[in-house]
Amino acid sequence: MAQDDEEAEALGIPWETVRAEFGFDDVGRRALRGGARDELLADYPHLREEDIEQARQFIEDEERALRRRDRRPPFDLARFQPRKKPVVISEFDAWVGTNNIPDHFEFGKGWWDYVELIRTFAARLDSEDVRVVGHYIVETPPPTELLPMPAVAIVTPTATFAFRYDFGTWSLKQPVALSEWVLSVDREAPYRGPTFGLFDEARDLRPEGLDGLSPNYLFGPYRQDQAKFSCVVKDQWDVAILLRILAWRA
Repeated sequence: MAQDDEEAEALGIPWETVRAEFGFDDVGRRALRGGARDELLADYPHLREEDIEQARQFIEDEERALRRRDRRPPFDLARFQPRKKPVVISEFDAWVGTNNIPDHFEFGKGWWDYVELIRTFAARLDSEDVRVVGHYIVETPPPTELLPMPAVAIVTPTATFAFRYDFGTWSLKQPVALSEWVLSVDREAPYRGPTFGLFDEARDLRPEGLDGLSPNYLFGPYRQDQAKFSCVVKDQWDVAILLRILAWRA
């Protein structure tokens, strides 16, 4: 935000004006699409009815090519300032802050890759509720190291996804080529759509037991329960695809 402020000021444009112009266009486009008034006020708490109508009319005229973007009508800058969202520190972020992997670990990058992937998944799922639900040890390739890792759950309004990432591969009791990710899913409603071969629908991980996820976040196979199951996923790309599929609310 500070960098954007400096760039705007360098161009002789106050940052508040830039934010307000963006807000004016955002309100107008959302209103034109039939956006709910309550949702607009949640993001722009100082708006009045006439502000919403003014912005909507401008965007409608703009899309009809009757006006240009540089001919916005006069409007109140203060009322079009978007709400400043507070920074949310999740339980996972707090855990990372107090459990940074020491520099002497050769495979510390794998630990940080996992942290960043979890943050990316949470952002894609639009969730700020990220929890540490367990702990486990990753045994790395030579030079062998034992890295403490968190099992993590991302909670959304319709589903909870729990993750266990093992870049040591052979430390799980399963085929080496398939051992990087275990994903546990707890959906409000069953998912009965295609899974595109992303995991073995019949494999039950419970007899094997997995530190970090056992017992509260280790479920039976998808074949048994399409709303609550655990599965082995090959890599982060397949995990990302599976999350998009399973997070779909339809």
